Amino acid sequence: MNVSMSGSDMSGADPLRLRDLPEPRPEAGRLEQDWAAVRASLEAERTQRRQTWIGGLAAAASVVLVVALLALPRPEPAALERAPITAASPSEEPAVPPSTAELMAMSQDMEQQLRFMREQVGSMPSEIAIYQVELQDLISQVDDALSLAPDSKALWSQRLGLQIDLVKLYRSQLRRDYLRLASL
Repeated sequence: MNVSMSGSDMSGADPLRLRDLPEPRPEAGRLEQDWAAVRASLEAERTQRRQTWIGGLAAAASVVLVVALLALPRPEPAALERAPITAASPSEEPAVPPSTAELMAMSQDMEQQLRFMREQVGSMPSEIAIYQVELQDLISQVDDALSLAPDSKALWSQRLGLQIDLVKLYRSQLRRDYLRLASL
């Protein structure tokens, strides 16, 4: 079997005679319709991708908002309103109110506790810090009044009550800080 291979006329090179067929051309007006379909498909895909991305961002923002709301401190009802101290039962003796000297000593002890707790408490949320500053401002106002009337039992009692509220505030903040550390 001797096959000659000369030029473009090779016997058996186009056994189905496909070269004789006319060149394929799109139908009139069909080219614009096909490109419009391709463009619409690409636009739909781009829109779908954009919506998926925006939806993911919205979901992430929702999660961050929920976490932030859960992390916000809640005011403690005991720190906001003070109930008067009463005897537990009528059979017990009524509590004897402390003297001015005892109130002064309790206030000094409370001041030492506050100094220690201030060192322990780290940064506080702004709502808590505002409340802390208000309590400290009220204590300084009572101190100013005490400079005019140092033997006032009512003023020493008020100062002690404000200091107790401040201690409660620091304790609740320390509890929150330790809870966050424990969760790590």
